[in-house]
Amino acid sequence: MPPATKNRGGSRTYAAYTQEILTKAIREINEKKISLRATSKKYNISIGTLSRKTRQLQMQKYGRPAVLLIEEENKIVEGLQIAAEWGFPLTTRDLQQLVQSYLNRSGRTELRFKQNKPGKDWVQHFLKRHPVLTNRLSENIKRHRAEVSAEVISTYFNNLEISLNNVSPDAIVNYDESNFVDDPGKSKVLVRRGTKHPERCLDSSKMSTTTMFACSASGVLLPPYVIYKAEHLYDSWTERGPKGTYYNRTKSGWMDSKVFEDWFTAIILPYMKKLPPGPKAVIGDNLSSHISEKVIKECEKNNIRFILLPANSTHLCQPLDVSVFRAVKAAWRKNLLKLKLSNKGCIPKSQFPGLLKETLDSLQEKIKTIIESGFRATGIYPLNKNEVLKRLPESNIMDNAGESTLTEALKEQLITMRYGKEKPPEKKKKRLQTEPGKSLAAQSDDDEEGSFSLHDSDSSEGMEDLQHFSDLEDADDDDHLITENPSTDVLNVKKGDFVLVKFPLEGRSNKYRNYVGEVLNVFEDTQTYECTFLRPLRLSKTTFIYPVVEDLAIVNKKQICEHLHNANKVGSKVSLNQPVNI
Repeated sequence: MPPATKNRGGSRTYAAYTQEILTKAIREINEKKISLRATSKKYNISIGTLSRKTRQLQMQKYGRPAVLLIEEENKIVEGLQIAAEWGFPLTTRDLQQLVQSYLNRSGRTELRFKQNKPGKDWVQHFLKRHPVLTNRLSENIKRHRAEVSAEVISTYFNNLEISLNNVSPDAIVNYDESNFVDDPGKSKVLVRRGTKHPERCLDSSKMSTTTMFACSASGVLLPPYVIYKAEHLYDSWTERGPKGTYYNRTKSGWMDSKVFEDWFTAIILPYMKKLPPGPKAVIGDNLSSHISEKVIKECEKNNIRFILLPANSTHLCQPLDVSVFRAVKAAWRKNLLKLKLSNKGCIPKSQFPGLLKETLDSLQEKIKTIIESGFRATGIYPLNKNEVLKRLPESNIMDNAGESTLTEALKEQLITMRYGKEKPPEKKKKRLQTEPGKSLAAQSDDDEEGSFSLHDSDSSEGMEDLQHFSDLEDADDDDHLITENPSTDVLNVKKGDFVLVKFPLEGRSNKYRNYVGEVLNVFEDTQTYECTFLRPLRLSKTTFIYPVVEDLAIVNKKQICEHLHNANKVGSKVSLNQPVNI
């Protein structure tokens, strides 16, 4: 399809009017409000055009007819919107392949297209005809985030309504940490046309600093909590920062349970104690380092409700992720770029507090509005689950699409993008033992599976060493597995005793893993036991502890491997005189 041409200067204008103006002019002529010549001068439409339109002549659109009908293009537009809403937006290349597939299924051959596939010019004209569509850069989210369903969100809000009952907006706090990197990112610059690789001299690194933020539903931003990646903390790293900021360090630079407890004690508890008496709530993700027994006990003691967001839903349900961090990171990059343009090298830790203060000070006038909009967009305050549900794709959106050839082509494209091709099952790897300096080569497909040949001058001796390789398995994988049912006398197991219980491994026949459990109840009629299971302390085989979340299961006598008579329970810790096979 040739590109659109422009009229030369001074040449006759062709159809320099819209359909609305033409309809209005014809209506005035038919109502005899104005003459044909006066209408031509008023709306700058030729007399011949007005004469033919009033007599219902040449009513079709000017120019060569489009490849697809208006109804067909509208169907494509609807399909593109559906695909984008479900998290699989199509590219312009996908649009070309979709139209090609549709024409092939319809048995139509378009001579203007090469092998029925439209070109880039057709795509440009298609987008121009349908301004509801636009070509934008998309952000990638992981598939398990896209799996968050309306049922999960509805259940979360039903529980949230109970948890936030009689809690004031000042007492609703959301927390999360974020990384501040030493890179202001890319930006558009002015260069000579045709330059392939525009470059800017600017020092940057992969260094990042973790900072924990918390804010209330009333728009209050609590002091930040900075975590450096270091083994020691220096005084210059804590100067000129935001007021009330706390500083800490870890070897990895990330938040762990110990640092989380310190943040909760230093930031959250003092803020909550200043509020009027009444229930309070803190809301955060279910990261393992954010769940601490000490923090939960402090929450119970101070009437604070510890609320966890649904898994993989922070992009929908967390106010800090939805609105606050975006504004803070934009201000951070702006201030970082300003500093780097006038300074060489990377940003040292001693300058981080001052730069963080400048970033937050630049948002001081609008931070309250940003925080409140985040809580409103996530439906936490005011409580409204529809704010989140409207951002999820509707499950019945394809029900009314019909079974036309076009929708079948679209479904085929979406299925390929969503599920892809099935991966062949991976064979279990086997460890091969050979002498240093000798190499192995796999035999052809016609030879026996698992056989190898040895590339060495003394190949006959090597083959004798390798004749049993196909039967070798990784011994480390099966050291903790049991293939036989050990005989044991479990007739005297009673409530309060400790036992060693085996559970089958999924996908491994005759393979089991052992767990230490305490018997809570004995059901003599069914000869089963209710047990709560423990976890080894630091991979120990003699010391076990109770997990924070109770692990319960019903087991039968055949699953009990051993009656642990010499177990010694002290508080939440259980010690054994002899190690057990787990």
